[in-house]
Amino acid sequence: AKVNSAPGHGLSLKRQLLLWLLVPHLVFVLVGGMLAYRIALSYAEKGIDQSLTQSVRSLARQVKPYGSGLVVDFPRAAQDIIEQDPTDRVSYMVSSLPGGFLLGNGKLPAPPPGMIPVTGEPLLYNVAVEGKPMRVALLEVDYGEANAPQRMRVQVAKSLAVQRRITAELV
Repeated sequence: AKVNSAPGHGLSLKRQLLLWLLVPHLVFVLVGGMLAYRIALSYAEKGIDQSLTQSVRSLARQVKPYGSGLVVDFPRAAQDIIEQDPTDRVSYMVSSLPGGFLLGNGKLPAPPPGMIPVTGEPLLYNVAVEGKPMRVALLEVDYGEANAPQRMRVQVAKSLAVQRRITAELV
């Protein structure tokens, strides 16, 4: 019996073995890369969320109730610390509800519908400010006298460009 070994019919054994080895390896590398990216993104997001949570709590402590109003104790040095990195723009805003602007360097949007702030608990969400994606921490604090309760909203936002930079460095 004669075996048909004409050139061009099928792949050689070496090429078949190479494909069997390369294809699973490429799939493994792609899945591993995607998994590494997701893990790095998660770590970057946690770091940014912790930073924003600390910032929003610190800023809320600088605004103190005085009778039925508020006194802002926010010296220029503290503002400079928040705004120190021009590549990592941090926006902040303090307002009295419903929406009376008190202090800040930017108008920050309210949380998306369905996300309801709980007094005293930071709420984190993503928004676009002037077309740029940002992560926002929001904290609502009650103040005022018992017969005239009022609520203050404190927001601090950081560009998500930082998250991308941290993620790329981790990957």
